[in-house]
Amino acid sequence: MNSSALTPLLGTGKYGSLVDPVDDIYLDWSFDGRELRVDNRNEPSETHLMIEVPAWQPLARIAAPIALLTSAVTSSSGEAVLISCLGRANTRTFGLPTAGLTTSNNLHVLMDGSRLLLAENMEADRNDKLYLGPIPVDETIPVDWGLISSPQDPVIRAAANWIRTRRPRWHDSHDKRPPA
Repeated sequence: MNSSALTPLLGTGKYGSLVDPVDDIYLDWSFDGRELRVDNRNEPSETHLMIEVPAWQPLARIAAPIALLTSAVTSSSGEAVLISCLGRANTRTFGLPTAGLTTSNNLHVLMDGSRLLLAENMEADRNDKLYLGPIPVDETIPVDWGLISSPQDPVIRAAANWIRTRRPRWHDSHDKRPPA
């Protein structure tokens, strides 16, 4: 999973983990301000660079509110992005539970050279909470597919209303304005 576009919102640290339930292996995905990596928690020397993020800067509002909109069509990599945000302060989900395809794949090379890709690992958030099946939302709001992305979309309206209630917090090194 490449979360580099999320790094300004999520900052540095662990975003989540891929968990092998058989061998109890945790592969943590994290960002250190320069590299987005996957590290084997059980074997610290096993580390994989996903992508370098040159000239990275955090948002001035380090605790900016994040509203995540989901439904049953949010699945697989969309759920991985969602999980990266869960457990973060000032984050809330709206809509309906996700599809529940919160797994990652492992490639197996068979004796004849053919390859088999199997969904074997579970996903966990930054606090090691495992997600097995559909991810529930904080605010259940039925999706009106006829209003998707319109100003009347009830899920967007609920998320926007929540964001308006959040007090901004400014990062001192980026913005000298006092907290609101």
